[in-house]
Amino acid sequence: MEITNSHTGPLGLPDGTILAPGIPTKVENWPQMKKNAVVRAWLEAKVLNESKDGTYVAVLIGTDIFPSEIEISEGKTVALGDVVAQSHTDSGLSLEDWNSLPSAERDAKIGATVDQLKSAAAAEAVEKAKAAKQADQDRAALYAKLDALGVTYDKRTGTAKLQAALEEAEKAKAAKNEG
Repeated sequence: MEITNSHTGPLGLPDGTILAPGIPTKVENWPQMKKNAVVRAWLEAKVLNESKDGTYVAVLIGTDIFPSEIEISEGKTVALGDVVAQSHTDSGLSLEDWNSLPSAERDAKIGATVDQLKSAAAAEAVEKAKAAKQADQDRAALYAKLDALGVTYDKRTGTAKLQAALEEAEKAKAAKNEG
């Protein structure tokens, strides 16, 4: 049976077999080996992957320098697996080339992706703040126009209804000026 280590560093099995990251390795006596508690835990955590019928299910090697959930802005997190997948895609490398990168280089690429996500989230927050500020200014201008026309209104009323009330008041004023 071929076993693949999806951890960032080499792992040693109880029989002395060393599994390098990302490289399928033939393991003799695997049925007995996987009864070991540590090996079972690695399988459950998907640190080790078994090949099925000689086929290898490739797994992206990630990093252990970031938490499993990364906060990119206040209250907004992204899963480390998603960051690794995006970093891999952005790199343009094949899965095998990605997995064979030195850990420091792979960590740097993942870190750069985290920085990009944080920058994008910060830019989005700035745009939302600008839009909210503009909406507040627009609403204040609407209140001023309504006040100037002597229209009574409730500040809890939606902007669309206030705008309609303003249009009605302007029409009424125009009709009064004509008559």
